[in-house]
Amino acid sequence: MLKTRRDAERVRDDCKEMVTKRALVAGGASALPVPAADAVADVAILLEMIPEINRRFELTPAQIAALPPSHQSLVHSTIKRAGVALAGRIVSKELILSALKTVGARVTAKQVIKFIPFVGSAVSAAIGFSAMKYVGDKHVDDCFGICLSLLNSSELRA
Repeated sequence: MLKTRRDAERVRDDCKEMVTKRALVAGGASALPVPAADAVADVAILLEMIPEINRRFELTPAQIAALPPSHQSLVHSTIKRAGVALAGRIVSKELILSALKTVGARVTAKQVIKFIPFVGSAVSAAIGFSAMKYVGDKHVDDCFGICLSLLNSSELRA
């Protein structure tokens, strides 16, 4: 478990940098005029990125299971209270598709726009980048908030 706010901030900053790099890859895939190539890339990127964010924040199921039972229940209740669907769980394709629904309109627009000559690919790439960045940054912020709540918990300090 992360010990200090500074540790959590360092992890948050590293994860945001990772999200930006992965969003650039997603944007590049979105520029390709191949139907569904970007959707496949988005799911693959998220299936790797979300568990990595969880791992860095020490919020994977295995990391939580290694905690003392009282800490485990506190972590699970904090995650539940925060309403974060992707932390502390095994990340599946279904969970990723659910997360992508939050940016569904962008993803749909991206599929249509990419076939407009010249500017379509650029606009599609921008939409792909921003959608991936939004989903990734939101998860990082959620995990950071969970860590801060846990760090501030008197039950963990006892």
